[in-house]
Amino acid sequence: MLHLKANESSDNQSTPQSNKRFLQNPHATQTSTTLSVNMQAHNTPQHSSSLPSLISKHVIPNPQGFSPLATDIPNVVLSVNASKLPRSVLLATAIVVLEDQFGNTTQARALLDSGSQLCFISEHASQRLKFKRSREALSISGIGQAVKQCKQSIFARVRSRVSTFSGDEVFHVLPRVTLNLPIRKVDSTGWKLPEDIALADPYFTEPSHVDMIIGASLFFDLLRNEKIKLGENGPVAQNTTLGWIICGNLPDHSDIRRPHVANACTEKLDELLTRFWELEACKSNSVFSLEEYACEKFFDRTTVRDASGRFVVTLPKKDYLIQQLGDSRATAMKRFLSLERRLSADPELKRTYTGFIHEYLQLGHMEEVLGNDVNDTLPEYFIPHHCVIKPDSTTTKLRVVFDASCPTSSGISLNNALMVGPTVQDDIISIVLRFRFHAIAIVADAEKMYRMVQQQPADRRLHKILWRDNPNESIRVFQLNTVTYGTASAPYLATKCLNRLAELDGNKYPEAAKVLRKDFYVDGMMSGVDDVEESKQLCSDIQELLRGGGFNLRKWSSNCSSVLKNIPEELHDDRSSFELDDSSATIKTLGLIWEPRLDVFRFKVPEWNTSRICKRTVISDLARIFDPVGLIGVVIVSAKIFVQNLWRHKVTWDEPLQEKLQAQWLEFRTSLSYLENLQIPRWIAFRKDCLSMEFHGFCYASTKAYGACI
Repeated sequence: MLHLKANESSDNQSTPQSNKRFLQNPHATQTSTTLSVNMQAHNTPQHSSSLPSLISKHVIPNPQGFSPLATDIPNVVLSVNASKLPRSVLLATAIVVLEDQFGNTTQARALLDSGSQLCFISEHASQRLKFKRSREALSISGIGQAVKQCKQSIFARVRSRVSTFSGDEVFHVLPRVTLNLPIRKVDSTGWKLPEDIALADPYFTEPSHVDMIIGASLFFDLLRNEKIKLGENGPVAQNTTLGWIICGNLPDHSDIRRPHVANACTEKLDELLTRFWELEACKSNSVFSLEEYACEKFFDRTTVRDASGRFVVTLPKKDYLIQQLGDSRATAMKRFLSLERRLSADPELKRTYTGFIHEYLQLGHMEEVLGNDVNDTLPEYFIPHHCVIKPDSTTTKLRVVFDASCPTSSGISLNNALMVGPTVQDDIISIVLRFRFHAIAIVADAEKMYRMVQQQPADRRLHKILWRDNPNESIRVFQLNTVTYGTASAPYLATKCLNRLAELDGNKYPEAAKVLRKDFYVDGMMSGVDDVEESKQLCSDIQELLRGGGFNLRKWSSNCSSVLKNIPEELHDDRSSFELDDSSATIKTLGLIWEPRLDVFRFKVPEWNTSRICKRTVISDLARIFDPVGLIGVVIVSAKIFVQNLWRHKVTWDEPLQEKLQAQWLEFRTSLSYLENLQIPRWIAFRKDCLSMEFHGFCYASTKAYGACI
């Protein structure tokens, strides 16, 4: 196992703080396979959050029924800028309900900020709620380019006290979000405030702490149409789903300093890097987020098994968003007609695609929706679909993709309205490391795993598609009856059913149940044992266990031919090598490959894009490297240092690199071809009956990087 890290050059010390960002892996531990590099971001945009300039010492009694999350805690601000002005402005605040991971509720005071791209929560409020935190590296810059680092975030649900509104959002954790608001007690005498309205913050005139900032991602979902002007020189009352907020100009107070608004934000890395950095993080999530916890409880409450043993699941929906789904049929129709023109131009592709649809129908995985089945009173969703060609696949050359992220006329997609659910399987790093401990390796795939899980009939109207075999026919409506690849909750529902099967039926096959829980990554089994007889028993038991839930294993392979003698030959996988890359993307990666015959790991180099070399090209190349256990970390770290230099020199994303830099990157690409000659034994010669074991560690450091290997 290898850990390498590129050092941050002293040159970075002269870099303006507003442009500085660390892309290092915060999860690295000594036992992880981690490669990380400190990089400097380019062109970080600004985020707006209200940062008042004075620290109020006012302490007021807690309002009845309001349980503050942070009281009597000194406030600090990210940046300060105040001047004596003839008019002060009242900022909008609201008392909201927060729900913790156990379903308990508490109230918090929020500042509503439409100029803020992000949402924030105070450290004290976050600790009180006990939410699971996610690590991040976020620089928040304010006026004068003052920078505050944010290292953690939480996923929280915000509910209204006065309506049915609720919203889920990521809140970035800061020591303090702002000072007490308003900065002094406000005299509302003379305001024409109706007595029958429900105020979002009944104590908006009293200076008090702020627990959180709700930014633009939720702000505009809160607004309603009604607005009342409270006198000629007074503020405005605006109706929202949280109640009426009071904000705007206050009558003249020459002795009041008005807080200015400071801007700060972050820029997400190109999504191409997401999987790359995730592989570098060795993390253990011991506590579920609010949504994940709710999803788990919902699965336990609603999932059943039919007479054949198959699982029948209910979609974990965000009901308030399901009700906001708009029209989706028009877009689905447009997309289908475009697909139909493509298929008409390629007869072989049309034959294959039509065969896929017919198989879906024949297996009962979808059914036609007849006219008398239409119910316009319930939400429905039409999923656009298209195809991706996978010429290297040994089983399915064509993959039909269902695009449940396509927005409806309201801007909400089905995936927006579904809970994703937690990851319930071990990470790829742990599975590959355990895979190296077995003298006899066994791999297999669960056939059509998602489609082996049924959906409740009431949810199927959210999985409608359009289809016809020929352009001269009428377009027909079908609904999908099973868990569908492309929907946000599908990976969770399918993998959770595997785990639940191990729990319910595992007492009959304890070793097989252990494999089902620990050695499956999505639909792929990567396991093994120490002797032939044990392997035959495991193969038999795991098949029986999965059959009980309606699943079937295929594409069997092993480094020991005797293991597969009892497996039907049509279920064997005759490939000479297996890519361990878990990605289903069509972009080819520098993939880790296992060769059963030699029982070794190798690397396969993809065909690189020969277009011009810019920073985006380099990042794309780097993200295509799949090395989950750090076998070629010493090679990858040189690429990270190169990328670090691009940030240091402030190279833009699409600017062609200088000739010298292009030559260096092309040389790196060429050098990767030598990796195809590299063979690394899969088995580390470990046996359960060994009497002793020694671990040897090595480390090295230079001015550019340091690393460790165990």
